[in-house]
Amino acid sequence: MLENHESAIAEVTIEGLDEALRKKLHQRQNILLIGSPFSGKTTLALQFLASGLKAGEGAIMVTTTDTPDGIRAKAKAFGWDLRKYEDQGQLHYIDCYSKVVGLSNDNSPAILKGGVGEEHFNKISIMISAVISDYWREGIRVRLVFDNLTTLFYYNDLSAVARFLHSLLGRLKAVNATSLLILESGIHDEQVTTIVRSFCDGALQLSGDGDERYLQGIIGAGSLGRLPIQISDSGLRVANSATNQPRWAGKRALNDSCMKQNLANRILAPIK
Repeated sequence: MLENHESAIAEVTIEGLDEALRKKLHQRQNILLIGSPFSGKTTLALQFLASGLKAGEGAIMVTTTDTPDGIRAKAKAFGWDLRKYEDQGQLHYIDCYSKVVGLSNDNSPAILKGGVGEEHFNKISIMISAVISDYWREGIRVRLVFDNLTTLFYYNDLSAVARFLHSLLGRLKAVNATSLLILESGIHDEQVTTIVRSFCDGALQLSGDGDERYLQGIIGAGSLGRLPIQISDSGLRVANSATNQPRWAGKRALNDSCMKQNLANRILAPIK
């Protein structure tokens, strides 16, 4: 049996950031992660997933952009061995990518087969509910990563995706699960990002690439100022974290010039 954790805090294990998130990132929250290509979204999501797995939580990875084998390889590059958690029944994949590109699915029992079209939405919801039910009966907390919502909007109209997300995220909250939903920036119109944001309890934004990456966001009533982020051999970390500890601020932080850029005026507006 997996270890049962009573803590309401959802650790991310990002050096220099956890103390700030400790005050805001809790179980039973759906968090939107927005970022441009190569900004580090999948790395942050895998770090979030690996942190929960190490703490004995159950995890579900819904992937529309890569195979489970590709995800394993990305995680292993940072020292996160996902295979052992699959073997323990602690990690499951919903593979919505292999079918689209015509690849054969891995036959691992940890991998459930899905797709990206509207006809697959009900099946995906049923598979997620079945996995969560198993954890729930054992008193195990659950984390879910959805990488990437943008793919769903490529293949379906807005209303179909909105109905799917509204139902799915409501179910996740009902069992105190914590989810991280990835959305590409600079691709969707305002209506798409506003609707997705309305289903979430907060939003984080990653921007930049190469040696210049930044993280900022809002979860609940607090805002996280623009922080420099680096990708190291062990994952994401706040640059110069020893001397630059992030700090959550109140609504005044929204008036800071850094928070007036790009998505801050819409995507990172307070969640209603």
